Amino acid sequence: MDDGKTERIVLAHAEEIELARKLYPKVSEDLEIFKKNIKKIIKELYFDIQSIDKENDQELVRVLVINAIHKMTDEIFL
Repeated sequence: MDDGKTERIVLAHAEEIELARKLYPKVSEDLEIFKKNIKKIIKELYFDIQSIDKENDQELVRVLVINAIHKMTDEIFL
């Protein structure tokens, strides 16, 4: 995976993101609450994954989690 790819994407859209936050503060606030909630759940998954013995299997399950999050987002927004 390309290191820093996500960071470059976010930086490329920093002005648009800031504008969206200013124009839609309620959505931005709701998103912050959502982020706190999802972070808690993902941390729980992280600790579950850490309990898997094989490192390759841990990586496999991390890919599963990331894929599920992307798929859910695509299903809702696309």
